[in-house]
Amino acid sequence: MLERVTDLSATDWIRKNVLSLENSASRSGNYVEHCIPAIYEAYGKIFHNMYEDTSVDNKTVTWDDLHKQKPVDLGDPLQTVLHDATKVYGGECEKDPDKLIRIRWKELSDRYGLQYHADLNVESFTRSFPTQSWPRYLTGPDEGMLEGSTCKEIVKSIATATSDFDLSQECFFLYDLIATTNYESDLLYRGRLKSVFDTYQLDDISSTPTYWWPIDQTWLVCTDWDLPFTLIGGSEKLISTIMSNHELECLPVAPTNRIDYKSDTINR
Repeated sequence: MLERVTDLSATDWIRKNVLSLENSASRSGNYVEHCIPAIYEAYGKIFHNMYEDTSVDNKTVTWDDLHKQKPVDLGDPLQTVLHDATKVYGGECEKDPDKLIRIRWKELSDRYGLQYHADLNVESFTRSFPTQSWPRYLTGPDEGMLEGSTCKEIVKSIATATSDFDLSQECFFLYDLIATTNYESDLLYRGRLKSVFDTYQLDDISSTPTYWWPIDQTWLVCTDWDLPFTLIGGSEKLISTIMSNHELECLPVAPTNRIDYKSDTINR
């Protein structure tokens, strides 16, 4: 069961140990160490799921093409944001779950002649598409949202690496301000490791936890609101266990790996 914690001092260690974002975007970009403190033995980058819609026969039709057929009111700020997002990652429409097949980042990289490596980002794919609009048959990864199935596999890997098979270790679950619905303050909860599954039913939040970690701070999971992948820091054993989980698509990274939309300097 989750317990709301009003004293946010338990999060201070993260703020004090991550690299400050101040002026970093205007200088050289954002890196793993802006999200996860550079205090761990190893780090991993877990790509969020993408899907291929097998009901779409014409692979040349793009999400922009679909949008042109269904114009939106761009005077509405929300619709403007959704419109801009559609240009990059694909859009939302009625889908038949039975027609959606997960496509891994590695498979999509091979399909479009891209090198699969740790700094790969959605922009790598966007640049490779003829009109820089995602094909309609693809649904890109969610930003700031960890699918339940992926979360389950991460928990399974943590349990295996830490011998916490009853998922009982005490953990904190933090939502940054932008991941809440009222935008008044960060929200912090405390519970067992298995309580992460209860976070999907919380009120006043709009995504999965920005951060979650055990009381002893031996690992840290970060799903930033602006990233289509989740970062995790911990022991070599933990990251190795995650890497060996075939349900997860994870690559090892270092604190100095770049994570913003300009991260991929190989696939130009």
